[in-house]
Amino acid sequence: MLAFFGVLTLAGVGGMEFEEVRRERGVVVFRQGETMHSPYGYAWSPQGDPARALEDVEWSEDDVDHYFEHLHGAFYSWQARR
Repeated sequence: MLAFFGVLTLAGVGGMEFEEVRRERGVVVFRQGETMHSPYGYAWSPQGDPARALEDVEWSEDDVDHYFEHLHGAFYSWQARR
């Protein structure tokens, strides 16, 4: 179980490496990398759809749209698009 607040960089979970791990409103986002300046990875959201929980959270100064796709249980794939 992850127990932290804020942002953790260069983390590994379950044999996978992540550039950044952050927690916002109970949603843990695992940033795995970036494609064409758009970050991607996974999200763990036990309360359901992470898009609703993070609807009005400012992630960065960049203007990006966040997309989540349900995978299994509380896990979602995540991609931010510019």
